[in-house]
Amino acid sequence: MSTSTSSPQKRGGTPDVTTLTNDYTAYADSLADAPLPTYRADALAARIHTVRDRLDADGAVPGAALQRLLAVLAEAVGDVTAAEIDRDAEDGRTLADAVPGADGDAAYRLTPAERDALTETLVELLFTVVETPTVGRAADDDAGVTDDAADAADATETRP
Repeated sequence: MSTSTSSPQKRGGTPDVTTLTNDYTAYADSLADAPLPTYRADALAARIHTVRDRLDADGAVPGAALQRLLAVLAEAVGDVTAAEIDRDAEDGRTLADAVPGADGDAAYRLTPAERDALTETLVELLFTVVETPTVGRAADDDAGVTDDAADAADATETRP
């Protein structure tokens, strides 16, 4: 999951399906106790599990499923970015202190350490989503078709 402890990857630098599946499981576990609003954590967990399960079953994920995960992920990054930074909060505080109820007056608050750790996890998840093979893309990868080769083929087809 972390770039400093990355798992073995297949030739070309793209993680294999097992590595990606394990990474998605680790992100789901990590975000389960993260100081995120419950509705956002639940949405992320549902999308992560959907992607992980499809990846595990099929070796690739439909692009639409990845887009839905990216949308929720972008919203989570927005939540973290918009959160108030509480420099006086104590370590070990409860999740309810970071994510207030629906009383309207309280704001979503994170300590600098919480914000940094959560941002790092969300960004790493973003890169994992980008590395995840899509259903159509997996066939191209197996056939050895690269973006450059596909672009070159497209360019030659459109020339007179």
